[in-house]
Amino acid sequence: MNARRRGTLLARTGVTLTAAFAVFMLIAVAAMVNYILIPLARQGADDLAALMVLAAQSWVELPPQTRPFLEQELMHEYQLKLSLTEDPLPKSTSLLPFLRFLEKALERRVRQPVPIRQRSGETVWFCADIPMGVGAPSGSVFRANASAPGRPPRPCWCWPAAGSSHC
Repeated sequence: MNARRRGTLLARTGVTLTAAFAVFMLIAVAAMVNYILIPLARQGADDLAALMVLAAQSWVELPPQTRPFLEQELMHEYQLKLSLTEDPLPKSTSLLPFLRFLEKALERRVRQPVPIRQRSGETVWFCADIPMGVGAPSGSVFRANASAPGRPPRPCWCWPAAGSSHC
């Protein structure tokens, strides 16, 4: 009777294996997040910050008649909107770690805090006010609006055998 209360060998083995697999799964997920997802998000945020700052610098340096072409190209290729503004961004809170990584990357590049705000509508946009340097109207800031990743990436197929040297 006492042997039945402890469970069968099959039940004890099942519980042991379930616990072992659960621990293994938790360790695997923690390793994946720590070694793959977080570094990938940091690199993506750093790349987006570099694009935003470079776009702002390019926009300021271009003559006014060519700026719309840059704006169209950035919107078409990178889903990045550019504008000059004097109004501050509205306050919003987001718990997305990517936005914190993006704020830190922008702060490293412009050497001052650059808060990121999330605007929702038909499309989710990440908005940042980047301080302008020489060549911008005084008191204005450059607002970069980056579309949240939503469209699938376009793979680049290069065929050297076919004579294509670019993607």
